[in-house]
Amino acid sequence: MQLPRKNQLEWIVWHDACADSLRAQVDMLSDLRLATNANVGWVIDEDDHRIILAHGQSTSGEVDYFAIPVANVLERNRIIPSKGRKAKSRT
Repeated sequence: MQLPRKNQLEWIVWHDACADSLRAQVDMLSDLRLATNANVGWVIDEDDHRIILAHGQSTSGEVDYFAIPVANVLERNRIIPSKGRKAKSRT
């Protein structure tokens, strides 16, 4: 049970749709703001329209993920381990 090692761990900050309520008066809609999310995970697939960011995998092979619209990405950074330091394995 492992995501492929070739996938680089990334930190992505992005806008997502949100609502305080599913119903509102029209004049209240101008106050609606998007949520800003910050997530860490492995980019397991992407194209010109969306990024699939996996953030967990179960022993049965199911993957927890976000499908992030590319147009909503505010910041995207690779997380690179410090040189000379190996990641510790906890098995």
